[in-house]
Amino acid sequence: KQIESVVIDYDESLWVLAADRLYRLAPNGAVMSDESVTALLSSAEHLSLDSLGGVIWLANKHQVLRRDLANPGMLPILIGSATTDDIAKMAVETLSGDLWVATKNRLSRYDREGSLLKTIDLRPFGLVDVEGLSVDSFTHTVWLAGKKNVVHLTVDGALLGNTDGKSEIEAVSAAGGNIFPVPTVSLLTPPANQLTNNPQPAIQFKLGATCGGTPCDAGAAYYQHLNLDVLLNGVQIARQFVVHEAFEMM
Repeated sequence: KQIESVVIDYDESLWVLAADRLYRLAPNGAVMSDESVTALLSSAEHLSLDSLGGVIWLANKHQVLRRDLANPGMLPILIGSATTDDIAKMAVETLSGDLWVATKNRLSRYDREGSLLKTIDLRPFGLVDVEGLSVDSFTHTVWLAGKKNVVHLTVDGALLGNTDGKSEIEAVSAAGGNIFPVPTVSLLTPPANQLTNNPQPAIQFKLGATCGGTPCDAGAAYYQHLNLDVLLNGVQIARQFVVHEAFEMM
């Protein structure tokens, strides 16, 4: 089967779009899931993943499908392209979850819920066919590659740079394009560094995440896949804690 697109998840699993089927592979190559997407979106060619928000995006030439991984029962959202041109590339900004969709003449930005935020006219930048699209989450800028030049834009569409290539360009990737979350735990109660005369105080922690050293808003899908280890004097006591919907351990 012809592979259309692949993306890696924060847990090192791999999502593969091939011949109208969506696969998820474990790090050892084992198939975790295999499903047809034809009923949701025919002739899908593009795949992007919002790991923090638990959202997967699929696109064919003219439509984009949003699917909520954290809430499988939620109906997928189908949105039309902001232009009649064929969709060439799409990419997710890791931290915000915004989706960027590039066609021959336009670059469109959607928020994590699928609402259109911005449309940028690409014609002034002299791009001949969009061969690559990458979003730098550190600088909040966008890189686009045509066949002969690379364009660097702000999220508002202001030109930061336009570089001519010496040979035909096939793809582009920004260093801040993929930022994987690192889980954090902070004490909520009892207050840190304070004395108490309660021999059995309720202990409550807050789960969080950092992305590239910066606190980030990880979604429910991220926390649901974490394994909890709690050691007290070398003894495992994780079973004494319960994780609530607010991602608090009690």
